[in-house]
Amino acid sequence: VRGLVEGICCWKFAIDEASVKHCVNILDPEGLGRSVKICGMQVADPLAKFAGLGEEGSARARFQIVALANFSWRPNPQAAGQAAQGKILRRAPSVQRIAFTVLNHVFSALTLYLTAIAVRFGAQLLSVRVLLSMVHGLVQLMWCTEDVDFRHFAIWSLKLGVTWALLLFAGVYRKVMLPRLPMLTVRLHKDCIRRGLVHEGDWRNVWDVLEECD
Repeated sequence: VRGLVEGICCWKFAIDEASVKHCVNILDPEGLGRSVKICGMQVADPLAKFAGLGEEGSARARFQIVALANFSWRPNPQAAGQAAQGKILRRAPSVQRIAFTVLNHVFSALTLYLTAIAVRFGAQLLSVRVLLSMVHGLVQLMWCTEDVDFRHFAIWSLKLGVTWALLLFAGVYRKVMLPRLPMLTVRLHKDCIRRGLVHEGDWRNVWDVLEECD
């Protein structure tokens, strides 16, 4: 069943060598002193807990909040010396640039968050639907026997069976897609670096250090 679901309903997921190397790096800016805080509190942590999209949600939220801060008001650490000397003048981003950057980031993160939502909440919502259908059917059978139309009962049984099948499908789909979330997070981080939203000081390059040790 898992192979069937993976072959029909899951897109091909190719992992390139650069993404595998980037998995080794430290993406969470918390330990590097670059995370965004207000009154000593992490801005990203309440958002990650509210979203409930997995244990890696805090690190994912932190580097995206850092990307927002870098785009909005934080200067690039590499350019700080040049800015202090007056060689670089940081200007406020235009409305067009803000809109383009936000839309670009939404499209970049869309696959990640749609997958996370489907994996985290799909089975739970279908479980609630199955429970409500069962309670509704039992109430009709126990207290409304004189008004029960057995054709309606057959339709209800069919709907319940379809919902059960979807629930089983959601469980298999979750097992297939859950391992992809960390790699999708790595890809989003790489994309933020490519677009200049995450600076070199916002993450730690461990892979190059390991290669130098070898």
